[in-house]
Formats: sequence, structure tokens, C-alpha cells
Amino acid sequence: MIKRIISINNVGSFREFDNGGSIQFEKLTFIYGLNTRGKSTLTDILTSLKDNDPSFITTRKSIPNVPSNQGVRISVRPHQSTNEVPCIFSNTSWTQVHSNDYLHIFGSDFIHKNLFTGLSIERQNKENFTRFILGQQGVQLATQIAEDKRVLRQKKSNLPNLLPLYLRGKQEQEYAPFLTTDPNSINIEDKRQQLSQLEQRLRQEQQRLQRPTEILSIEDFSQFIVPTNNIQDLTNQTNVLLESEFNEISSAAIAKLQEHIENNFEITENATQWIKEGLDTRKNDSNNCSFCGQSLENATDLLNAYHSYFNEAYREYISDIENKVENLRRQWGALNYNSLNLVIAKQALLLQYTQLINTEDFTALVTRLNELIDSANETGLNDLTSHYSQQVIQAFNIKERKPHEPVQSIDFTGLLESHVSYQSNLSAIAETIESIREAIQLFKEPYRDLSQIRTKISELQTEIEIKKRAIARVEQNDACVSYQAEQREITVIETRIIANEQALSANQNQYLDRFYTRIDYHFKQFGSQNFTLERGTDNRGHQPVYFLKVKFKNVEINDSNITKVFSESDKRALALSLFWARLDFLSPDEKQRAIIVLDDPVTSFDDNRILKSINRIKETLRSVSQIVVLTHYSHFIRNFLERAMNDDFPISFIEIAQNDSTSFLRRIESKTFTETTYERVVSKIYRFINRESEEDIRTYLRTFLESQYFPHFYIGKLIEFEQNGITCSNLSDKIDQIFSDKDVVRAKFHEFRTTLNGDNHIFTSSNEEDIRSFAREMMDYLYNFSHDV
Repeated sequence: MIKRIISINNVGSFREFDNGGSIQFEKLTFIYGLNTRGKSTLTDILTSLKDNDPSFITTRKSIPNVPSNQGVRISVRPHQSTNEVPCIFSNTSWTQVHSNDYLHIFGSDFIHKNLFTGLSIERQNKENFTRFILGQQGVQLATQIAEDKRVLRQKKSNLPNLLPLYLRGKQEQEYAPFLTTDPNSINIEDKRQQLSQLEQRLRQEQQRLQRPTEILSIEDFSQFIVPTNNIQDLTNQTNVLLESEFNEISSAAIAKLQEHIENNFEITENATQWIKEGLDTRKNDSNNCSFCGQSLENATDLLNAYHSYFNEAYREYISDIENKVENLRRQWGALNYNSLNLVIAKQALLLQYTQLINTEDFTALVTRLNELIDSANETGLNDLTSHYSQQVIQAFNIKERKPHEPVQSIDFTGLLESHVSYQSNLSAIAETIESIREAIQLFKEPYRDLSQIRTKISELQTEIEIKKRAIARVEQNDACVSYQAEQREITVIETRIIANEQALSANQNQYLDRFYTRIDYHFKQFGSQNFTLERGTDNRGHQPVYFLKVKFKNVEINDSNITKVFSESDKRALALSLFWARLDFLSPDEKQRAIIVLDDPVTSFDDNRILKSINRIKETLRSVSQIVVLTHYSHFIRNFLERAMNDDFPISFIEIAQNDSTSFLRRIESKTFTETTYERVVSKIYRFINRESEEDIRTYLRTFLESQYFPHFYIGKLIEFEQNGITCSNLSDKIDQIFSDKDVVRAKFHEFRTTLNGDNHIFTSSNEEDIRSFAREMMDYLYNFSHDV
């Protein structure tokens, strides 16, 4: 019997619960807990103990992370013992385990494991179902079968290690012809001589095949197309731009402007542009300078000279010059010679062809190509281009400062001559590459049809394999004998397993028929009268498995449709039927030791199924050691208690509570589930009055008076008023009507009513003694006043 759960640390919602030693479990123990409080966690802990499987706990570490290790300590009292012993989980394992063999646990995991996986029934469900219902039946044969299967698996696993070397890597259908060949019929020396001759012929044919195969797999050398680069136009446009000038400015304006610059500018380099910007920013009707604000009345001649110098034609000329400079500057910046990059990148490929095509003509072509690449001197040409580009940029800068004046043109002769030489080399490179491409294609052509060579090689390989097999059969005869002996032993074990399984099936038939009858009985007890449960057998796989064949009104339901026909209530009822049926077949001694754990056994049940479950639990309690029920349905516990009022078995009521840091267990009274709403509120009020609770009762007092006290004591009058059409919609009306002939009582109740209004001192005060004094006065009067006053 489980006596207490002493501590749980870092498991699910039980982050740090270590004071459960005083919370004792009894023969019947109810553990009540709302969802998310840790009910399923407790079930998993007990399942972990039952199966000695740490994963149920290790996969449920608390979130957020708890710095302490996981730990569980449960105290149990073994059968017919007066002392308690611990079951301890620490360091990711159960270090002490007691009574776990007698645990029988029902919950969602039981359903998913033995009946349904989600919305389907899978073979794994059937295998688990089979193991569950067989229990200890057929132990002797089952043990023999299990041992034989273990040995069989081991022998089959080791069999490939005994395989003769020749057969390793071969298809299984090749084993028998090799193993059954008589080694005495083979002349091994003749076979070796024949093998040597065949292998020599094969090498000759492969050499013929290897070279063409290598050549044909090499990629072709790419064609080279000479790029166009009109450097001549670029240099011409550059010099035309530099030599351009603007002649429409009068000599007088130029002289006036130049004189002003010389007399007033310390730095004359950008003086013209500065004056132009100043003229542009000056307003037409302004007589002051845009920059310094001085009067321009004495500078009329100078301004006229400015306007003559910077006229509209000049502005258009400047705009054209700027656009052309920008365009040409971009072209010079982008000028680059890199046409040979792709050719150079293919040098490794060319070297590969050179090693294969070792003719003088091909070697001469490759040498010629390399000489042309060196002669093209792309690097030197790019350096030269960069040098000229710098000259061009400097000239453009001068032109931009004085666009109306011509700038000395640049002599591009060196660049143009280098460009012509480069283009000539590219043309020669293109011609050479084309000759190389033709030579490669000509070289590959004879090797494109290799079918005859491949056919001959295939025939030789077949003949060689036959000779090797014959030689290996003689050389590896000992291995063949060992392998065949192991095969015969495997056959003997397989035959024995089949015979024992047939015997086991025969021995189990009667037991299984009784077991299925009990499942069907319990299912009908749960109200499923239209369903019939029968035994189904699946002989596929290594061993037969049993399952539930379901009929609805004598029509069989396919496995794939059972989850659609069954409601959630039906599924749980079926699972409970299986669980109770298994308990029916425990021996008397096993039942006396049995600890039954039921996790939400009546979820989704109607009243009839709940009643059936209660009766079944009560009946089972007489023969087992303990039943522990975990539930979040308080009405289930209340219903159970109402139907067990005359039973004398001890019951413990435990709640899974929760604070800011952890879930924990605490003892609660049975009245928590049996009290009416009226009784519960009265209890809260008196606990506050008697200083047993600090819970604020102000919100309960008026509700209690209006909605619970009057309906409890004066329900007859209230019904009579309603039948006579007398309005009692609020507390004031009820007081007036019920105490219409008792002035003193009516006045006292109205006094209570007004005191309980939300704006009264009693509701705005934070003084507990005021509230406690008023509550005591009201409750004393309610239960002690004379109705005759």
C-alpha cells in the first residue's frame, strides 16, 4: 500500500514539494486536482515506479528550469507488514523500489498503449493488448518460446559472420548453388590455370576500353570569340571634347572679368565658377551682393560684363560639356582587358588533352596558344590603359574648370598601337583554339562506339566469376560446413518455436475466451448494450497478436472505423472494461497485494456510467490492498461519498494545490465535496468570524442573505408570492413581503440590507474587526431572532 508521497522535486509542476510526510494515504484515497496542477505528473511518477522506467520522470523536468536534480520519495507499506519502506528516485533512476509489481495503473497512457494511438489502431496497440491480457498464463511455454526466439535472433544475427568469404556481398539466391557444390568434383589446379588466362585477356580488353572512356568523359574545349572594343572612337571623342571652345563671349567682357578676378581674388583657380554661382543666386530686382550684402549700384558695368560672359548659349555649352565629360569618364573607368581569363582557366583541361594527344601537331598548337597568350600581355595593356585613364581624368578636370577654353589634346598613339597588337593576338588565339578543338574532336571520334569491347569484357567477367567460385568452394570448404551446420540448427529452433506457439495457442484458447467474455461483460455493464466484443487474431509477424473485434448490432466494425463509431466516453469505457477484466483474473493473493491507481476514470462519462464505475470501485475495494483515484471532477467524489455513506473503509482526501512556485499535496476534508453552496458559504463566514480564516467575506454577506438565506428558510413563501404575482425581484421586496406583519424584524433586516450596500462604511473600511463584528451580529440575529415578534 502506498502510505505517503514524501517529496517530489523538479518533476513537472512539482518544482519543490518536500513536506508530504504527514499526508497519509488510506485504503481508498482520492487525489483531487484541477487541470495543469500535476495530476498526470503523479500518474507518470507511479507508472515510472511500476515499470522501473526513469523516462517517465526524466522527460518531465520542470519548466522553467529548476537548479536541483530530479528526486522522488514515496513511502509504501508491503503486504502484511506494519513498517513502511521507501521508494527513492534520484540520479535519473530508481535506487530503491518496493511493491511496484503490484501496481495496476489506468489512465490515458493505458488507453493509448493498449487500444488506440490517437485516432487509429496500430499493430503496436495489438501487441501491447496481447501482452496485457495474457498476463502470467502460459508462462512455461511462453518462456521457452521467448528463449528460443532470443537464441534464434542471436544465431541469425551471427550467421553472416560465418558466411564463407566468397559469398559475402553476394545475393542470397547465390548461396545455395555455392554451398551445395561438391568440392571433390573440382580440379583446382586446372581452374587456377584457366583463371589466369582469362584474367590476362580481360586486362587487355579493359586497357582498350579504359583510354576511350577516359577521353570521352573529358569536357570539350570551349570556343573562343574575339570581343570588340572600339578604343579608337573613345580616344577621338575624348580629344574632340578637350579641344572644344566657346567663342561667343566678347573680348571686352572677358577682359573686364579677368581684371576683376586679378584685382579681387587671391586664388584665381575657380574664380569664374564662383562668380557664375553668385550671379545665379542674385535676385533680378536686388541691388545687393548675394554673398556680402554690399550695394552693387557702382558695379553696373561689371554686372553687364558678367551677363555677357555667362549668357544662355554659354550655359547650354557648359551643360553639354558636363554631360559629355561624365559619359566619357564612365567609359574610361570601365575600360578593361580581361578576354583571356576564360582561356587561362582552361589551361588544366588543355594539359589533360596534351597528355592524351601526344602528336607533334597538337603539341605545336598548344605551344602556339601559350605564346600568343604571353604575347597578348593583358596585364601590361591594362597598366597602360590605367596610365592613359589618369591623363584623361586630369584633362577632364581642367576642362571642367574652364570649359570655354580648349585643353591640350592627348596623344593616344601608344595605347592604340598596343590595342591593335592585342586584338591581333586575340584573333590568332581564336584561330589556334579552333584548330585545337578540331584536333580534339578528330581524336575522340574513333572511340565513340565501344559496344563490342564492353560485350567481350562482360563475357570474360562471367567466365572468370565461374572459375573463382569453383576455386573458392574448394578453398573455403570448412567455412561452408560450419555455415550449413548453423543453418540446420536454426531450422530446428524455428520448428520448435512453431510447435510451442501452436501448443501455447491451444492452452490459451479457453483462457482467452473467458477473458474476452469478461471484457464484453464489463463493457455492457457500462451501458454499451448494442456493442459485442469478440476475440480477433492477427497471425502476421513473428508471433500472433490478439485484438478486440467490435460488433455494433451484430455488424462488425473495421479497425479503421472503430475510433469514428466510438465516442470518447465509449473509448474510456472500453479501456476500463479491459482493465477491470484483467483484474478479474488475478489470483486471490495477487488481489490482496494489488494497488489500483485510476487517473480520471470517469472522464466524459454520463451519470449511468459514473454510477457503474462507483459500484465497481466499491466492489473491488473489498479484495484489493488499495485504490487511489486521481480526478478533477469534484462531483464524482461527491457522488461516490453519497453512495458510500454506510461503508466502513478508511478514505483519505488529498488535494493537489499550487502556489507561486510549485504544486504540492495537502489534506482536505470530505465536506469539501459534500457541502452544499449554502453550507459552504456559511462555513466561510463563520471561519472568518472565529478567526480561522483571513479570507475577505464582504462580497459573500449580501449574496448569502439574498440568494441563499431567504431561499433556504423561506422557499415556500417565495414560491407562493411568485404564484400570486407578487414581485420579489430584489432583497428589499423579499424583506417587505416575508416580514410584512413583523415590523421589528423587517426593520432589522432592512438595517442589514442598507449596511451591505456597496457604498456603506462596512465595504469601504479596511478594518477587519468592523467586518467581523457586523458579520457576527448579522449571523447571530439570522439564526436566533423570534419569528413571532
